[in-house]
Amino acid sequence: MIPAKSSKTRFMFLAFAAVLVVRFAMAVLLEGGSWPLPPAHYYAMLIDASFTLGLFISRGEANRQVRTLNQKDFNTIALIAGTISGIGLLTIRFTSDAAWWTGYLFN
Repeated sequence: MIPAKSSKTRFMFLAFAAVLVVRFAMAVLLEGGSWPLPPAHYYAMLIDASFTLGLFISRGEANRQVRTLNQKDFNTIALIAGTISGIGLLTIRFTSDAAWWTGYLFN
């Protein structure tokens, strides 16, 4: 007997999108604190880029797991919001020297 296909991929897709959107909202709305130690900002950029890449990798399987058109529309909205947030997080790093280190727009 073949086991039923789980919805872990769709859950991960929505988790990637949610983390990116919340992280972007924090980076835009909150003030950055003290600057981290030198390799920490590279790790944060790597995590942001990995979540954005993970969003694109998991979207195909997540769309195959949906049963209704409303779920597919929600996946599309999550993809667009997550992509804009992921690119925005990486773009914020290039706005100033303080943003490069902290990842926040205002310091």
